Amino acid sequence: SQANGEVGQCSTADIEVQAFVGDGTSPKSVFAKGDDTQLWFSVTNNGPQDCLMNFGAKEQIFTITSGAETIWTSAHCDRSGLTDQVMTIASGEQKISTPSPWLKVRSSSGGGCGEGQTPVVTGGASYHLIITVGGFESNDLQFILN
Repeated sequence: SQANGEVGQCSTADIEVQAFVGDGTSPKSVFAKGDDTQLWFSVTNNGPQDCLMNFGAKEQIFTITSGAETIWTSAHCDRSGLTDQVMTIASGEQKISTPSPWLKVRSSSGGGCGEGQTPVVTGGASYHLIITVGGFESNDLQFILN
């Protein structure tokens, strides 16, 4: 209960995480060969009360799959400097993250998630993005790389 005025932890029933892929300004589902690919998310509190949630980069995992295979995950990146950021999200409020680039490469454990990694298959290949923020999972977002 929050009768004493304290803000409680957010619950799965109240929090909606939405994954986005696009050019960093607007969402896109199909990318041409040279297009910039940016990933971001929104978090909406659909619940009746304000609640606390960890929005820190330490608690954000971006995962791109194709079929049953994990192609790229931010869990493979160097996460040593990442921090927690517990914030109140008001009832009805939506927070939107800053877009971050995906270089259309595979990731590998041991810090390989960017430059110098193996490029992914394009030419109409289908990928799926799921983003977890503070333990809450987004929708499964499909996109195509031409």
